[in-house]
Amino acid sequence: MEEHAGHAMPAPAPVKPEAPAMKHVGHAMPAEKAPVSGEMARMAHEMGHGAGMSHALERSEGMEDMVRDMRNRFLVTFILAIPVFLYSPLATEVFKIRLPVPFGLPNDILLFILSTPAVLWGGQMFFVGAYRALKNRILDMSVLVALSVGAGYLFSVAATFLFKGIAIGAGTDVAMETADVVLMKSDPFDVIGAIALSRATVNKMRQNLFWAAGYNTVAFPIAAGVFYPAFGLLLRPEIAALSMAGSSLLVALNALLLKRTRLPGLRRTKPGEGGTVPGAMPAAHAGHAA
Repeated sequence: MEEHAGHAMPAPAPVKPEAPAMKHVGHAMPAEKAPVSGEMARMAHEMGHGAGMSHALERSEGMEDMVRDMRNRFLVTFILAIPVFLYSPLATEVFKIRLPVPFGLPNDILLFILSTPAVLWGGQMFFVGAYRALKNRILDMSVLVALSVGAGYLFSVAATFLFKGIAIGAGTDVAMETADVVLMKSDPFDVIGAIALSRATVNKMRQNLFWAAGYNTVAFPIAAGVFYPAFGLLLRPEIAALSMAGSSLLVALNALLLKRTRLPGLRRTKPGEGGTVPGAMPAAHAGHAA
């Protein structure tokens, strides 16, 4: 006993050595769960798992719920993605899988209808987690996954319904599938030739339509005998058949004249190779022009 300022102080009790860990004979003790990092626990909480429990239990149970939910969502999304693959260009062009399109829908509309549930169901937990993380000014894995999935999906939708136009052969598959015109040589100068070719095609269509409509307007009444009582005009069946064949032949020949259309901007050289600019005069003959 030591005394300090007139007061008796009890001596400290001697420290007893720890008893060895007791093991139950014949039974293995369950191991403790692996610790959950704060980042993963926070992400699980932001995704809506583990709320309403104590802090320690919330971290472990929230992770288990998140893993279980992700596994179930993966299985459902995998099933939803099977028809998307069957109607995708990879299946139709590479694996030669040709399935009938239901209800006569365009292929891009059908793919949009099939892929939207898969994206929304499979990415719901990441979208919700990203919203809560950004609301709290936190950048985590949910934000990264939501941005990557959402950007790819929104780009596909925009390219399908909004950004119709011209794509280059070296572009993405989505751009080439949704574009009206694909420049196979990836040469921007081909845009001028593509516009000229489209205008020439429209003109040929108008010419053929005018010829076919004019021919049928005159030939049908004559073949039906409408003008026979007044003018004595009657078209014999064999003459009418030859005239119809001749009309179709003229329409086909007129369409073949598109090959003689001059297309400015289209160059014979490959991209990256040297060549003369369309409309430019060769240097060897520059001094001999009249």
